[in-house]
Amino acid sequence: MHALPSWRAELERAAREARLAAFLREHERLDPRLATWRVVVDLTWRCGLRCPVCPPVEPGPAAADAALLARLAAEVLPRAADISLGCLREPLLHPALAEALATLVAARRAAGAPAQLVLLTSGAPLDESRTELLAHAGLDSVLVSIDTTHPETYARLRPPARWGRTRRKLRELVRRAAGGGPRIGVQALLTRSTWPWLEDSLGELADLGVSSLHLTQLTQAPPAAGREVVRATEPGFGSLVRRLERLASVARQRSLSLSFPTHAGPAGPEPTPLFGDGQVWDEDTLAEDRPAVCVAPWFRLRIDPRGETFPCNQLWRAEDSWGNLGERGFEEIVNGPRAAGLRRALARGQEPPGGCARCPYRPRAGRGRLAMSGHCV
Repeated sequence: MHALPSWRAELERAAREARLAAFLREHERLDPRLATWRVVVDLTWRCGLRCPVCPPVEPGPAAADAALLARLAAEVLPRAADISLGCLREPLLHPALAEALATLVAARRAAGAPAQLVLLTSGAPLDESRTELLAHAGLDSVLVSIDTTHPETYARLRPPARWGRTRRKLRELVRRAAGGGPRIGVQALLTRSTWPWLEDSLGELADLGVSSLHLTQLTQAPPAAGREVVRATEPGFGSLVRRLERLASVARQRSLSLSFPTHAGPAGPEPTPLFGDGQVWDEDTLAEDRPAVCVAPWFRLRIDPRGETFPCNQLWRAEDSWGNLGERGFEEIVNGPRAAGLRRALARGQEPPGGCARCPYRPRAGRGRLAMSGHCV
């Protein structure tokens, strides 16, 4: 088992040399002592927004309690390369957020753990106390989800939030975090509605002083918002990629770090898809056979407010859980029968059971080759 950088490099090299199946079988059982896990934690089921592009999840009033946070700090944090707080819901609405952050920061310090602590928020619930907390809690980064700075489009994609109010809150967060606080970045979905405002959004965000902008492709959405999905196979996609490349030049001039997806066509190089850096994947192109396999179950873990664990952000139903962190140890979960069974199916190019069968990126067995699963965001 390798440390994180060489682990990823070895997976990508194995994919290029068509040895991925054997390599993954060799590493079917994992060493959870190594800090290679990328962990996402939903602290609460609450959100406050009604974003049309968000997937439906099980509703509920639950929030991660002190016992679960203690288990997270003791069991997961020492094995994590990074922990992102917030995914399908809004972490700022956790009723004891200050205590939750203090638990993780103190545990990292005590253990000398390398995990990066990141909080993902819509920014809409920011107020005086939450802004002060995020600026001085000991986080490494805060990422604010702002798909566009165009007021009407923002209001439609992030109801009932309004860009003018969120902009003022973001400006204040950047000001308070300056000089030793967390890096303040923005993440944004590329949708049909946000395409026209890319350049304007980047300029306004740079003026606000954010350090980075991370653009990701929307590849699936609930039926009511399906028209927002950006497809790599549709006319005009190539022009979008060229616009993004030009945008990178503007970002450099504004000292803003910009990451964005670019398309690797069927004839192009085939990197390990899950890592996804610089790659766009789309349901239509994912249906094709590809000599790669989803590697999420080897290094990704999502934990919901009840302590249920899942190998990616596309799974959230109880029947897909690998086990509850409040009831089982970390090693028992990641090397348990459900986790090992899923890895065996993926390594063999088989359709996995459970929720993976509903995923638009699911592995597909075809013509004797391993098939591609796709980018799990």
